Amino acid sequence: MSDEFEIQFNDQTLIETEGEYPRIVSLMKEESERSGVLSRNSEWMIRSRAQITNMFGISVMTCHFYSNGKVYISEYLTSNKDIHTTDVRCLTYWCSEKGWKVPEPLPVVVDGWIDFWKKEWETYIIDSEYLSKKFGERKEMYVEKELDEDDEELEGEED
Repeated sequence: MSDEFEIQFNDQTLIETEGEYPRIVSLMKEESERSGVLSRNSEWMIRSRAQITNMFGISVMTCHFYSNGKVYISEYLTSNKDIHTTDVRCLTYWCSEKGWKVPEPLPVVVDGWIDFWKKEWETYIIDSEYLSKKFGERKEMYVEKELDEDDEELEGEED
């Protein structure tokens, strides 16, 4: 999926570490030790603009990356609200690949486009305590593995 979209950040720490959570944690720890400035419980937050380009258009999000691995979307602008957007799905995929938790839009972002965010939440593309409180528990989703021809041949050999 990663070759279906491009994501660019404007924060130097994310750029230098290619967004990899373990590398960022290490870098932030080294920096706090070097500078002598330690935050309470070694907590930190990186605020960055993310530009996502895919076949449906371009979107810009402002994301907050926290020391505990959480990612919050504080702003979201898409080039086209009229078509099915995949930008949030791209961000979620990127977060998973880089070691971050599933992104969560802030309530003010959700309220600006409630139908879209509700669908993203219902299909587990995002997490949202706000939507969980508003709509209750999400339905469980089960994914059945599709058998390809090789699997079917192996299954037939086992009988």
